[in-house]
Amino acid sequence: MELLVDFILVSGFIFSIIVIFLTLKSPQKRFTKRILTNIYSLAIIYIVSFYLELHKDGSVLSNIMELVCFGLILLIGPMLYFYIESIFTTKSHLVKRDYIHFITHPTFWICSIGAMVINEIYEREVIKWVVFVDKYDLFYWFETLVFIGYIIYSIFRFYKFRRILFNNFSSIDEKRLAWTKKLLFGLLIVMFVDILSSIIDLFIEIQWSTGFITIIAYVFLLIYLAYYGTYKSNIFIPEQMLSLNIDIENKKEEISKEEQLHNEFLKFENDFNQIILTSTPYLDPELNLNSLAQLAGTTDKKLSTFLNQHLNTTFYDFINTKRVEAVKHKLLTEDLQQYSIMGIAFDCGFKSKSSFNRIFKKETGLSPTQYITTHKKIPVL
Repeated sequence: MELLVDFILVSGFIFSIIVIFLTLKSPQKRFTKRILTNIYSLAIIYIVSFYLELHKDGSVLSNIMELVCFGLILLIGPMLYFYIESIFTTKSHLVKRDYIHFITHPTFWICSIGAMVINEIYEREVIKWVVFVDKYDLFYWFETLVFIGYIIYSIFRFYKFRRILFNNFSSIDEKRLAWTKKLLFGLLIVMFVDILSSIIDLFIEIQWSTGFITIIAYVFLLIYLAYYGTYKSNIFIPEQMLSLNIDIENKKEEISKEEQLHNEFLKFENDFNQIILTSTPYLDPELNLNSLAQLAGTTDKKLSTFLNQHLNTTFYDFINTKRVEAVKHKLLTEDLQQYSIMGIAFDCGFKSKSSFNRIFKKETGLSPTQYITTHKKIPVL
């Protein structure tokens, strides 16, 4: 068992170094790279600490590392939050008000040291709250729950930004979003494993530290993310677009105006459909909500509200549905001996093979090849 844990810890250390190296070499913006590198570096400290506990338990170095790790997770939580902010916004550095997120760590240390000093001064168990804190390891529960809170809030921010993307852009590299999503939910699972093992430790006496379960779970997450690919995150959402969409989400149309709004949308729908039919703007792979709104002679906000509330769809889904319709038409009318399927897809506004195949199957229930085989008896290149 010890050899297995030893192997996993060493693997986690090596993979962390590799991921840090790949992150530093990636074309991500500097702020994003710095935050992600810091997160992995702090995780390495935990791995080293557990390795020393396994082999040098009680040594000076092991005690120092244990002291360094005390409350360290309170720094990782805010970094995870700012990592999400750096991906989706134009944020390029921390401002003064951002540092308030990191106050918890020194405050935690001050309280912890105070409790230890009081415990040393009063050797007898006369300070009940100190005994209570020590017995139920309240400092652990505090830092753990704070970190989980940051993970959950980061997930909330992730989905908020994701909605903005789908409401404004017609082409989105979802692999980049998927990697970040796996990171957030993976960390959430790791922390639930940590809580479960800690609860078990309260009722069952275990000879070895349950923290090893947590660090092993983290190493497996790290290896999986490294295998899945460290995707390069870009600035997705301009600041003005971010403000616009937050305003749209927060200021819903009043109920008293719904009927009037519905009538306006019915009138606008005919003109809008005519523009889509004659101008075919969806063939432009760089089409976004702003450019389509200008073409339709309306504002971003009105067009977004029209799509979301009247058509019950997003800008992303609406445009890509039109693109699939165009692809389906060409697949059945073009000479497939001269045009490849992907050539047709690119002509119809798609930017990547993976997104095209995924969206096409979502809309039709078939792959492009299966669609042709079902509807047209012609060999496919």
